[in-house]
Amino acid sequence: MRRMQAQGLPQAAPPTQKDTFEMNCPTRETHPPTLHGKLDDRHTPTDALRAVRASASTLLLVVLSTLAACATVPPPTAEMAVAEAAVVNATQAGALQWAPAEMRSAQDKLVRARSAMVSKDHEQALTLAHEVNADAQVAAVAARASRAQRAADEVQEANRVLREELARKQVRP
Repeated sequence: MRRMQAQGLPQAAPPTQKDTFEMNCPTRETHPPTLHGKLDDRHTPTDALRAVRASASTLLLVVLSTLAACATVPPPTAEMAVAEAAVVNATQAGALQWAPAEMRSAQDKLVRARSAMVSKDHEQALTLAHEVNADAQVAAVAARASRAQRAADEVQEANRVLREELARKQVRP
């Protein structure tokens, strides 16, 4: 530096911290173009942040996909067993005779639920199993109510006949 001063040349300022950083860190101009013809941006802070965000987004997508796969409906075997038991109960209650429309609905839905189970459509099978259970219970209650109504009608008829008998016996002196 003293030689520069002696020769009358302008004296350069000592390098600052920023100048030292730029001399030691590669810039865009020192990197060759990537395969896509763009300059390599990996060494700028904003591009590094973008890469981290992209990686985080990808990781989040993978985690959510895994959770979605785990959230699928398991086979509703217990619900199917309850639905089948409800149909058997309704049949034993006389629903085929006393509530045929409700019983037919329950049986048709049970067939569809079994088909959905075979085709691994567990969500549909679960929905149908719940409907079968409800329809079979309605059929069983309707059958019991019809039988009870018939029994009540028979008792009333028997009471009417007895009253008539009593009335005839009282009229005879």
